[in-house]
Amino acid sequence: MLFYTMSHISRLDSFYNLLEIATNFIKNIVENDKQVLIISHYDADGLSSAAILLDLLLSEKILFHLKIAEQVDNNLLTFLKENEYQYIILLDMGSRSLNFLCNIGKEVLILDHHEPLISDKMREKVNVLNPHIVGINGSFEISTSGIVYFLAKNFLRKNYEKYIIPAIVGALGDRQDIGPQFRLVGLNEKIIEEGVRKGIIETKIGLRLYGLNRNPLVKALAYTMDPYIPGLSGNENACFMFFKRIGINPIKNGKLRYFSSLTNQEVKKLATELIKYAISKGVSVKNAEKLFGVNYYILSEDKNTMFHDARDYSIVLNACGRMERYDLAILIFNEKWKKKIINDILNVVKEYRKHLAQFLEKIYSESSKFTRESKYFTIIMSHEINSKMCGAIASMLTTFFTKKPFIMVMTSLNNGNIKISIRKTQRKFERNIINLGKIIGKISEKIGGYGGGHSNAGGAIIPKNSIENFIKKIDEEIEKTMRNIGDLNKENS
Repeated sequence: MLFYTMSHISRLDSFYNLLEIATNFIKNIVENDKQVLIISHYDADGLSSAAILLDLLLSEKILFHLKIAEQVDNNLLTFLKENEYQYIILLDMGSRSLNFLCNIGKEVLILDHHEPLISDKMREKVNVLNPHIVGINGSFEISTSGIVYFLAKNFLRKNYEKYIIPAIVGALGDRQDIGPQFRLVGLNEKIIEEGVRKGIIETKIGLRLYGLNRNPLVKALAYTMDPYIPGLSGNENACFMFFKRIGINPIKNGKLRYFSSLTNQEVKKLATELIKYAISKGVSVKNAEKLFGVNYYILSEDKNTMFHDARDYSIVLNACGRMERYDLAILIFNEKWKKKIINDILNVVKEYRKHLAQFLEKIYSESSKFTRESKYFTIIMSHEINSKMCGAIASMLTTFFTKKPFIMVMTSLNNGNIKISIRKTQRKFERNIINLGKIIGKISEKIGGYGGGHSNAGGAIIPKNSIENFIKKIDEEIEKTMRNIGDLNKENS
C-alpha cells in the first residue's frame, strides 16, 4: 500500500488520496454485495463513527455485523482471524496492530485517528486511513468520526449532510476542542464551517455549563463535570448556596431561575465568580477557563433537549458507551428511533452522571486514600472504578491534580488484568516532544500488555503483577525523552 508523504504533495492532498483508497474499499463491498464485519470502540467517537458507517451501509442495502470492543487484544485478533467475514472494517482502533492484520488473509480497512505503528510487512489487503500517516495530527485535527464523515461524503457526493452532526459530536466527545477558546481546529473546523454554511450548526461564545439553556441554573452548575468543580459538581445544595453567596438569587417568583433570565451584568458576574471559585479550590487557571468558550449548537434539535448543545450530545454518547448501552448510542442519530428510546437514554445519562459525581467527590475529599505519586505521575488506583469510565475519570481529574505533569488512573478488570488511563495535566508538556500514546504502547508491550493513544492521552491493559514495573519504566522513558529534548535544545542554542 502506498503512503503519501509531505515531500510529495500537501498534507490535505495526501489525506484525500488515502480517502480515495478507503472509498474504493467501500465501493467494492457495495458493487459485489459483500457482507462486512465492523469493529468499533465504545466511546463517543467510536460510536459516532459506527453510526455514520452503519447508516451508509444500510442505505446501500449491505448486510453487516457490528461488534463493540475496548481494544485490539489477543481475543479480538483471534476472532478477526477465525470469523467467516472476508471484509473487515475497524473504527477508532487497529492502527497499532498492522503486523497481525496483514497476515489474516482478509480484506481489511482501518479508519482510525490514533498514532499508528506502521510495519514494512504491511500487505495490500490492509488499507489504512489514518491522518498521522500524512502529517495531520489525529489528536486534535480530526477524530475517527470526522474521518468516516469524509469517507461517506466522498462515497455519496450528495445528501451526506446528516453526517455532519455525528462527526462533530464524536470530535467533541474525544475532547479535540483544544483550539483558541476551546474551538475545534484543523479538518474538524472544516466540518464545522460546512455545517454553519448549510444551516446545521451555530457557534456562540459563552458559558459552558451542562444543559445551560434547558436546565435551571442550579442544576446546570451541579451537572457540570468537565471541568469538575470541587464542592459544586454533583451537589445541587452547594450550587444553590453558591448563587446566593455571589449575589445572584437562584429563585424568582418561587421558581428556580434559568440562564435566559439573567441580566448581562449577572452573566458577567457568574462567569467571573465561577472561575475565581474554581481556582480557589485548586483547579488550574487553564481548566477553570474551560467554563467559558465556544459552544456548538445543532439547529435542528429542540433547545430544551440534551441534543441541542453538541457537547451535551457527546456526553450522552459517552454515557451510553460506558454504561454498555451501545444500541442506544447507535440509534440516537436516527430521528425516528430517538423518540422511541428517549426515556431509556435519559435514565442511562442520569445513572452515568451519578456514578461520575460520586466517585469524583470521593477522590476529591479522600485523595490521600486513593492517590500516590511517582516522579512524573499522580497515580490513582481504585477497584471501585468501572473500567469503561476509567478514561472519563482520568480526563476530568486533570482539572484538579496538576502538581505532576501526568495523571494515571488504574482499575481492575474481571480477568485480573489492570486497566490504565493516562492524561497530561500541564500545558508546558504539550510543547515538548512527549507522545504518551507511543510511550504507553512501547512500555505496555514490553511487559506483556498492550496500549496506545495520542500525544496527550492514552491507555493500556497490563498484567496485574506488572503495575510497579509499568510505573517505573514509563517514568524512565519520560525522563529519557526529556533528557534528549534538553540535549537537542543545547545543540540548537
